[in-house]
Amino acid sequence: MTEWFTTFFDELANDFWEAAMPPHLTEEEVAYLVRTLQLTDGSTVLDVPCNRGRHALALARRGIRVVGVDLSTQALSGLEQRAAEEGLPITTVLADMRSFEVGPVDAAYTLGNSLGYFDVGGISQFFQCVARAVVPGGRYVVDSSMVAECVLTQFEPESSYSAAGITMSDRHRYDARQSRLDTTVTFSKDGVADAREMSHWVLTSREVVDLVEGAGFAVEALYGDIDEVPFDIGAPRLLVVARRR
Repeated sequence: MTEWFTTFFDELANDFWEAAMPPHLTEEEVAYLVRTLQLTDGSTVLDVPCNRGRHALALARRGIRVVGVDLSTQALSGLEQRAAEEGLPITTVLADMRSFEVGPVDAAYTLGNSLGYFDVGGISQFFQCVARAVVPGGRYVVDSSMVAECVLTQFEPESSYSAAGITMSDRHRYDARQSRLDTTVTFSKDGVADAREMSHWVLTSREVVDLVEGAGFAVEALYGDIDEVPFDIGAPRLLVVARRR
């Protein structure tokens, strides 16, 4: 599988993802981040990958300084424009998640399913970059619904979602030998269909914990959602809360 994520997130894909996320969910997740990462006015937090800054913008409006890292020039340009228009304390960095250098920051978060973009080696590199950025004692939240306990218990071969006049239709195939979920994604808008491939490596929660701790964090809790229900098989997502050693 090629590194599909280097070209996948163009304007069409980013328009869909932005429209698909309801505002109340963003506010709920931001409140969770503020509480869990112990952020206050003037804190600096790393958002990686940040895409168009769904969380970064909301945090910056609270007076929190945000450093956003992403590989999509289209996404970052949109975030930079919005931050400039509102005068928000957001700094953007165009970089691969596995090789960026920023910091120091007080805390960090990774929300969404980007953890699955890489194999174990790539995820290890990513976590090490985050660890180098976060100050000792700083907290880190990692989120993914692509861990085995989530995605395999809820596997459906096909799915479809619509937002902002765009329909995203997915055809999923699970490669058991590679522990990888391969997906053909078709975006349809104004009668035009655009098909592309994406892929997510599927790790267990134990593997994620080992990689987080191997990078220099101490894992404090595993949750199944932002309501802090304990993580278990069939949870909609995995939230790992860790502290930099």
